[in-house]
Amino acid sequence: MWKFKFIKTAFISPILLQGSIALANSRLPIELQNPDELHAAITIERGLSGVSVSDDHTFVFSGDSSDMVELTFDLDGKTRDEKFGRLTEQKRIPLLNAKFPGKWRGIFTIGERLVAWDASMLQLLVLNEITFKTILSSTVPTDLLRPAADRGGEPTKLEIEVERNKFKAASRKVFGLKYTGIAEIPRSWEKGTGINFAVASKVPGYPLMLLNCSSDAPGTCMMTRHCFLEGGPKISAEHVAGVGVMAEAKEILIANNKLNQIDVYKFNSCFDVVWQRSIELPSRLPKMSNFSIDDHQRLWVVTPIPDSTTDSNLFYWEKEIWFKGQK
Repeated sequence: MWKFKFIKTAFISPILLQGSIALANSRLPIELQNPDELHAAITIERGLSGVSVSDDHTFVFSGDSSDMVELTFDLDGKTRDEKFGRLTEQKRIPLLNAKFPGKWRGIFTIGERLVAWDASMLQLLVLNEITFKTILSSTVPTDLLRPAADRGGEPTKLEIEVERNKFKAASRKVFGLKYTGIAEIPRSWEKGTGINFAVASKVPGYPLMLLNCSSDAPGTCMMTRHCFLEGGPKISAEHVAGVGVMAEAKEILIANNKLNQIDVYKFNSCFDVVWQRSIELPSRLPKMSNFSIDDHQRLWVVTPIPDSTTDSNLFYWEKEIWFKGQK
């Protein structure tokens, strides 16, 4: 006699299933295409550790050098030399009058002034925008750091004290590079006066912080907030390799050079920074050391050794190529 066993199964709507698959696929890393020679520059420094690009300047930085190198960039150039200039046209610019030897990694702007920043002690050099001579040097204080305000409001005095002591203890354990990127965020993202910047950090537990600078006194800056990242691939402090901002999408980008990818987070507030997706660099490229997003939202990446195919260590992608998934 046949015996039948009936098993209850849940009915899954095809529409729901399609939605789940689409969501899963949207979270898969997007791998960028390999850059050709017109998107890859050779620089007079073989190993690069920092990059800053704007409409007016293209600067790269190398190791412990006290110089930065300026390249030309002509988007309409038909050859690599026309686009990035010849090696002999690249200029070394000394960064002078710092209080201590610095590990210079980038430039940000306040008004017309250029500000060079140091990755070890967060020293700042305010530079003349034409001669690049140092006008002012300063160091960013971190002892006024506060946790992000949550839905209940500002942190209590006890929470602030605990945060500051925790940061000091974690910071003392980091030798060498402590900061790997600075990028300006829109005024509407954070309350208060002045100009705010996202800061990427190698201090354990502090991958993203906010820096506030006076708009009237370039070089007068202080670390103000510790932001909280939610979700996404785990990144250890030693592999944090830079930060960028996409203002229109309200997104923060943090580089992970262990996975050689850039993780994209939605910035709802400093308390609520939520992972959205990741962007993988081409597997052919060496591990990145830093990245920058320029005024036209091109992505620029530098590497500590040249790429074996193009002999380059500075690469870029246009926005429509790299920034997929923008809402």
